[in-house]
Amino acid sequence: MDTYITELRLKAVRELPWPIPAVVLVEMRDEDLDRLAAASSDDYWRVLNGVVMRILERGMAA
Repeated sequence: MDTYITELRLKAVRELPWPIPAVVLVEMRDEDLDRLAAASSDDYWRVLNGVVMRILERGMAA
């Protein structure tokens, strides 16, 4: 895997703005981290909310 992409994904996790439940972090896909890393400051909260809601809804359906 490309080191640059890995570093961007790690940065996305390190810079999460509030405590995220571990189950949400574990369920995040590479695509989620890529979207967070690429989100502009105006879109960041919307993207993060979408990721968290998708994970929580999927967990409730299981």
